[in-house]
Amino acid sequence: MLSDIDILIIFPFPLSDKDRRELKKKILILAEDKYGLPFGAPVELHVVDEERAKEYFKHAKKLIEIEA
Repeated sequence: MLSDIDILIIFPFPLSDKDRRELKKKILILAEDKYGLPFGAPVELHVVDEERAKEYFKHAKKLIEIEA
């Protein structure tokens, strides 16, 4: 059974819906064009603030932290 890859991007402040959509779009385009992520790969980006991230951490089975 295949599953998607969930990527959690945490900002120190809340972003508007429009800003989140634009950020997701830019990240996916960069991942496809520069790093060779196949178009339509099962990747789901979650862009949240620090408070909302706590909810994701409660349900995560595995975490890999990457700091930029």
